[in-house]
Amino acid sequence: MLFKVTVKSITGRPLPSTTQSVVLNSENCYDIEAYGSDTRLRYVVNPSDRRDKALLITIDETIASVLAAANTAYGDIWVKLPIETTVGGATTDRYIPVKSITWAEAVSDETDHVYIDYNIGGFKTTRVMVPFSLTDIVYVGSTGTSSS
Repeated sequence: MLFKVTVKSITGRPLPSTTQSVVLNSENCYDIEAYGSDTRLRYVVNPSDRRDKALLITIDETIASVLAAANTAYGDIWVKLPIETTVGGATTDRYIPVKSITWAEAVSDETDHVYIDYNIGGFKTTRVMVPFSLTDIVYVGSTGTSSS
């Protein structure tokens, strides 16, 4: 299941400010533990690549909400993503399985455009931009349809 979180710290990847809102795939979370009032977990961006080192992430969520997302099955949903190369540019539709989505984050200074990273093979991850918010990505991931 895709779920939106606020990252407070992360190893191996810089934060654009003191925190960052992102969408994670619960299937890529490991070693989930309470960390004060927050939750700390290991997150693998590309679980198909045994060379990928897990990131240690602290998020501003309770362990109960992380486990609820992790225990929600979404099956083999495919989504249509309207890919843009520039904000407000022409779109090209691409269909991908939700379970291949590994990371989503807002495009700088945009609330209605996000970058989505997804796996397209054993070792290959690609990044695309879509005209959705992070909340839209979670909705699309659970339903397979756009909320726009």
